[in-house]
Amino acid sequence: MRIEYSLTPTDQVFYMKGTASRILTSNLINNPNIELVHSNACLNVDYRFYKYMQKNYERIRAELPFNLMISTHPWLIFTTKYILTDEHRKTITEHFKEEYVMLTISHLLDLITVKYLLNDNRKVIVGGSTLILFGSKYIRYILELMGAKNLHNLLLIRGYVDIHTDLYPLIRKWEDCEIVMTDPQSFWDCREDYIQKYNKFAHMVYQRDHKFDNRFSYVTSLLTLECWWGKCMYCSYKDLPVFDFRDKTERMSEALIDILGRYNENSLRFTDSYFEFDKQNLSLLENLTDYDIRVVGGVHRMVDEEYVKNFNKYSQMISLGLECAEDDCLRRIRKGTSEKMIWKMVDNMVKYVDRGKNIIFCTIADLPFRDEDTVRKNYENLMKIKRILDDNGFKRAYFNFSLLQIDETNKDRMFSLSPYISPHSTETSGRYKFFEYITDHDPVYMKKIFMPFTRYDDKGNKLKSDYDIIGKEIEYLINTKEELDARGC
Repeated sequence: MRIEYSLTPTDQVFYMKGTASRILTSNLINNPNIELVHSNACLNVDYRFYKYMQKNYERIRAELPFNLMISTHPWLIFTTKYILTDEHRKTITEHFKEEYVMLTISHLLDLITVKYLLNDNRKVIVGGSTLILFGSKYIRYILELMGAKNLHNLLLIRGYVDIHTDLYPLIRKWEDCEIVMTDPQSFWDCREDYIQKYNKFAHMVYQRDHKFDNRFSYVTSLLTLECWWGKCMYCSYKDLPVFDFRDKTERMSEALIDILGRYNENSLRFTDSYFEFDKQNLSLLENLTDYDIRVVGGVHRMVDEEYVKNFNKYSQMISLGLECAEDDCLRRIRKGTSEKMIWKMVDNMVKYVDRGKNIIFCTIADLPFRDEDTVRKNYENLMKIKRILDDNGFKRAYFNFSLLQIDETNKDRMFSLSPYISPHSTETSGRYKFFEYITDHDPVYMKKIFMPFTRYDDKGNKLKSDYDIIGKEIEYLINTKEELDARGC
């Protein structure tokens, strides 16, 4: 069986040499019943369009209404625009050659690519983080809204493969299914990195604009698939199996150094939800001190001085899951942290973190606050965090915001997702308003997929979006001091 495997355009926003693609590529190569055909169709976008977006980015950003603030990286605009163009449809239908196509999807927008393939009468096999998060029922629901045809030609495989998982009988059976990996440690035998090896477009960009793009290029790796806390209201880990990929330090070090070397890469990002500086991880990090390492942490551990010192020593970026900074809301979303813990974390950062570090606070917009006053208090605290760091010489600290998404197949469930966009402003809350600006014609299904929702305060009154309440001051949060100084702000 010949299967054409590809990633999707959302994966080129940052050139992440991904854990999932590495495992799946190695799995398919080792399956005697599958002939793997690599495709760069989804990534083979028009270089001239990229150059246009790069050249005109500042003008485009200046034209944006304030209520659609876009993150500063131009790929965020470029990729979204491209996915929604007729050029993308033509690329999909003309460049994919095989009857069977396998896609790894990492964003709801990737379902547009799935739709084009189904409507072109391809047999489409879909996996990836978006399917794991939303589930098969919801993905099919969205594709129906999009007007996808031939849904009988769609196979959704939810879960995790290892190098030994036999996908062939699942594909032959052609029924949506869930799988669980049985040999997590085989991850270290997966050395083929599909994104680096087959993404011709990325190589073209590297060759012509290496300086511009290199800072966003890195290899990713997992050590554990779990969050030790796992109690947050919008937790995306609580329904997932727990895996520990770790093995002997020597085996892990050799594998990572080999992958970094064969793709001429110096940056390695561990994508663990909450990185632990335990004895095993510290031993691994000591073997990787020649590389740019980045990990993710959170408030629970950042109140510990030794944890902060290790974070500063080994990671070039301080990325922290904050969600919000107001006590009542923190209790409501079951974050397990408090304002007192947050200020202790900030104090530790001032004491022990190098001023040149990139510091990213991950927060969520439009949370279930008690009323407008608690919304304002939250943002006052966020502003205070930023001012303390700015005033103490940190020039690269900023906040990004995830937005909430309703599960239309289960209205009691909501997701917190890292969007392509920064906070928007609308009387209702949610994600979809961005598409009214970014598209020449607003697809009806976009309003249904990225459905707005209405918040109410504890007295039953309509609670507007955070950004209608707070206003333009939020721009201070989403920009580093370095960027603000450059603009004379």
